[in-house]
Amino acid sequence: MKYAFVFLVIAVGFWLWQRNRIASKKAKAQPSNGSTAAKDTVPLQMISCSVCGLHLPSADARVGKRGAYCSEEHQRQVGD
Repeated sequence: MKYAFVFLVIAVGFWLWQRNRIASKKAKAQPSNGSTAAKDTVPLQMISCSVCGLHLPSADARVGKRGAYCSEEHQRQVGD
């Protein structure tokens, strides 16, 4: 009787685990409304500041004659 109870508990636990695993696979397969836009975006190119070495997206950088900078202050510091 004791072994039957242990087997039943293990079987129910395995069944719950499988059900949860299948449900999570279905959730990943069906994209939500906002997730399709995130998949279509292109990764931004990262560049580093010529003064401090901070990495930032190229769209946010201030580009000068001598390189790219993270802020206007660093651009002025170099005299660019």
